[in-house]
Amino acid sequence: MDALSTSSSSSSSSDWDTLPKLSVSDLLLQISLEQVPSEDHARKCQDIALSLVGILEKDMGPGLSGHVMVAGSYGKGTAIINESDYDIVIFFNELEPPFTKVLEDMERALKGNSDKFKGFKWRFRSSIHICFDVEGIRFDLTPAAQLDNNCQWNRWCCFAPSLLTPYPSQQYVKTLQRISQMKDPETTSYLYSSSLSIDAVVFVQRQNAFIHSVIRLAKHWASHVNTGRIPIRGKSLLVETVAIHASYSLSPVEMINRNLDKAFIKFLELFSDARTLRLYVFVNYQREDIPDSVFNQTPLVLDPANPYNNLLSSGNFPSLALKCFEDAAHITIQKVLGLAW
Repeated sequence: MDALSTSSSSSSSSDWDTLPKLSVSDLLLQISLEQVPSEDHARKCQDIALSLVGILEKDMGPGLSGHVMVAGSYGKGTAIINESDYDIVIFFNELEPPFTKVLEDMERALKGNSDKFKGFKWRFRSSIHICFDVEGIRFDLTPAAQLDNNCQWNRWCCFAPSLLTPYPSQQYVKTLQRISQMKDPETTSYLYSSSLSIDAVVFVQRQNAFIHSVIRLAKHWASHVNTGRIPIRGKSLLVETVAIHASYSLSPVEMINRNLDKAFIKFLELFSDARTLRLYVFVNYQREDIPDSVFNQTPLVLDPANPYNNLLSSGNFPSLALKCFEDAAHITIQKVLGLAW
């Protein structure tokens, strides 16, 4: 029995009796901590990533000369077991999107050296990244434009960009300027989303350990929401962003006391009425950076790094999938409240 099950089926009293005699907040913290990938797994992912980039450097030559970072949930420190891909972003100093030729070269290089990796399984190449498995781990490899020519990072310093980066970075500022100059930035900003990765990662890295626990708990819950085969883009980022907003809504006392139950219920309440959401945070950008055509949308959950990207737009998160999340949130709220008697 899963205490965070999104199923409406009832549980017997004996099921609940098997739960540890903990406070609801402590129980949820335990569930959150159980989602953290082991250090051995994280080290394996990093070793594979180093080998992958080494092969690309050798095969592609001087064209691959920028910086490399771990992005996504692993880079942010919010990965959960069995659900998180390992995202690698490679910055190119003299190239800009579309990266069609670069992606083709990466695919050729990796397929040509697939025998060097245990359990290599090719998945696909899209217009912005390539995806494959190594040793049962899914890797996403994405090229990005390096627009800050004065960047002084070492090759792999981006494993921990929050320790190195002025915030927002010049890379971020110049990328937003480039996006704003595009003909239709609302539909084409995705081409530069990888170029925003540094500040996207830093924003979450710099949240405290309590908020990271809320994020992992939220992602674990979302992994149990059944949306069938409805295509969803950016689900992990959406869940993460809503979880951060839910954490911000706590009172100072609740934050100090690390009331994970209150933060999680607030997260569920936000999702239970997701079609009316309007969430945004002015950290990387300000109101004047958001086009009115985006800001006036409802529902609205703005990407913390990209003011052109509404994570709840119909193109990202179809209404049928959103209804599944709303229904699941209603069910889980009752289950969590039921733990408190």
